[in-house]
Amino acid sequence: MDAYLYGVWSRIKTDRLLTGVEAEIHPTWERDFQAFSHYVSLALEDRPSHSHNLCRIDRNRKWEPGNLWWATRDDQAAYDPDTIQLAYNGRTASLREWAQTTGVDAHVLYDRVKRQGWSVEDTLITPVNSPKNPQRCGKSKP
Repeated sequence: MDAYLYGVWSRIKTDRLLTGVEAEIHPTWERDFQAFSHYVSLALEDRPSHSHNLCRIDRNRKWEPGNLWWATRDDQAAYDPDTIQLAYNGRTASLREWAQTTGVDAHVLYDRVKRQGWSVEDTLITPVNSPKNPQRCGKSKP
């Protein structure tokens, strides 16, 4: 398992350098592969199968203690914008499809409905540049 974990640890660090995207990693783990490996071996059970990958539970948080799990592609797909479905006005579609329809980025739609707790209607009809509190047709939200 050490070879697999070393690959994960290296990719986290390399991806940050190549893409410039801040997939932050716990400060101790940034410097010390053994600390990363030690945590995984103590906190998580052994890798269930070669179909499982080490992933972050919440992709918006760091690679940090309490935010790691073994997940298959199917497990990971449950968090993908293409698999999260919203139903509105008799139509059910993925976040990505709603993004194409509304012109609002899928990540914005996800943030509204999953993190901020907006209703599906407000999530889909509120323009991006509107005030923090969603409005409908110029009237304040009830």
